[in-house]
Amino acid sequence: MAREVTPETCAAAWADGALVVDVREADEYAAGHVPGARLMSLRTLPARCDELPADRQRR
Repeated sequence: MAREVTPETCAAAWADGALVVDVREADEYAAGHVPGARLMSLRTLPARCDELPADRQRR
């Protein structure tokens, strides 16, 4: 289940190698995002979950 995290928690997880999935739309992502974040808009996420690497930390 997805949950919101604080910027500090996200930064710490990202520093530890967690995959960051940005669920906003492409124009929002283009305006700014976490370096290395994978764009998967929320509306497409359920159909694309199999694209997420199984060997990466999930929170």
